[in-house]
Amino acid sequence: MKRITERIAYVKGLAEGLNILESSPEGRVLHELISVMDDLASSVSHLRIHQEQVEEYLAAIDEDL
Repeated sequence: MKRITERIAYVKGLAEGLNILESSPEGRVLHELISVMDDLASSVSHLRIHQEQVEEYLAAIDEDL
């Protein structure tokens, strides 16, 4: 997950370095895509945490059985 967030940060830096204005059509699209990628990375991170919790819970149930 760390690699994904690092890559998103890299793309953000590239976009900022290009001085693409959010007022231009291309800028709006690029900034929105970066925002969507941030949201997706956050969702994946939360899913991974919940998956690990479920795996721990299932392992505990398995031990009890």
